[in-house]
Formats: sequence, structure tokens, C-alpha cells
Amino acid sequence: MNIDDIASFRNLLNAYYECRRGKRNQESADRFELNYESEILKLQRELLNQTWQPLRPFCFVITDPKIREIHAADFRDRVVHHALCRLLIPVFEPGFIDDSYACRTGKGTHKCLYRLKSFIRKVTRNYTRPAYYLQGDILSFFNSINHDILLNLLTEKVKSPDLISILERIITLESIYNPIKRGQLSLFDKIPRHKSLFYAPHNQGLPIGNLTSQFFANVYLNKLDQYIKYHLRIRYYIRYVDDFIILENDPEVLEN
Repeated sequence: MNIDDIASFRNLLNAYYECRRGKRNQESADRFELNYESEILKLQRELLNQTWQPLRPFCFVITDPKIREIHAADFRDRVVHHALCRLLIPVFEPGFIDDSYACRTGKGTHKCLYRLKSFIRKVTRNYTRPAYYLQGDILSFFNSINHDILLNLLTEKVKSPDLISILERIITLESIYNPIKRGQLSLFDKIPRHKSLFYAPHNQGLPIGNLTSQFFANVYLNKLDQYIKYHLRIRYYIRYVDDFIILENDPEVLEN
């Protein structure tokens, strides 16, 4: 897989079709759609000659279910994100464990809950013996992702220097510190500093809201999954993004 595969007209066109679902009537989407074939050809040229650069993202704050800062890429950049994920995900998927959920086909919230219920029945032998659980997450996960570590993980399977260069531009994204703020601006003051990408240390942090960030999260935490499942040999382990649960009959195992 190389940049020619990602930048093929067919792949970019299919990425555009995926990206526009539910995104119509947005300014950047409408602007792209007016001449989408020309825009796709322009994107193709930029990707092939390595002149593509991400545009300023949009930033806003949501409050449901909890307050958080969202950074959303411009529509034309989201087309690139989809084009990348269309071909990268099949390469990385076989290396993921079955019990990591979210941002994977057929592995949404309900499938995760069904699997957890199944684990509960097994560990308790149909509720005939006690069991215990450890629930954990990673503090400020997306803001804590180290760019160098992520790029090293990606290069384990992506060998094209041109493709790595595109991925690096998305991951480092210096323009993220100068986004176009939208919505109720006073809400930005309510975001804790450790949860805001504006205050993330240099070479660290990914924006919540991009398809690539969701994919990168699974690549980044796959090492945790492999360690828990195959080094610690934990049988009943489930991860949903950065939230995870381990079930055991012995509470000392969970304490350790």
C-alpha cells in the first residue's frame, strides 16, 4: 500500500460519498460538493505531489453527556481522512484483539454490552459464584497520545515514506492551535486545562472528533490489549476506546 492507492480517484470518490453522509448543509461540505469531481482531482494532485496540507479545523464545546472540546476537520480534510482509513483499517484490523470495541465495524456499544454480559455469566458460572471487576480508563487519553510513539506504531505496517508523511501532517497538525472557534465561546473557559488540546504539551495530543483520531486510538492502545491478554493472560477483558473492564473471581488478581 502506498500513496497511489490512497490517492486513486476511485478511493477518494468513495471516501467523499462516505464523508458527505449527514454532513450536508454544512458550509465546507456545500463548498466542496458544488464541484466535487474537480475538488477530488485537486486533492489527488496535492496528495501525489506532497503539497496537501490540513486546513484550519473548527473547534466547539459540547456539554452532553459531559463537557468536552471537539476539533473537527474541514470537509476536504475529512475526505482525506476517510480515504486513508478505508485502506489502513483492513491492514491493522487483523492485529487487533476481538474484545476491543468502538470505531470498528460491527463492534459498537451494544455489541460490547452483550459481550460483557456473556463474560459475567461465564466468570460467575451462571451467577452461582461471586466475581469482581476492575474498571479503569486513561486520564485525558486523547490529549496524552505521544506523536512519536503513534508514528512508530504506524510505521510497523506502513512502509511508504510518502504515506507516512501524510499521516505525520495529520497527527502533528500545528494548525490545531489556531482553530476557528464556534458555538458558545464562554464554554471554552470551563474546559479543564488537562482536557484541552490548546494546553497539550508539544508533540502530544490528538483532536477528538476526527475519524483518523478514532482509528489511531485503536492502533495506540492495541499494545495495551496485547499485554493484558497475552502477557498477563487475562481472559475476561474488554476495552471501549480508553475505558476497560477486567473480570476475575479473585479480587487480589485485580488489585495486583
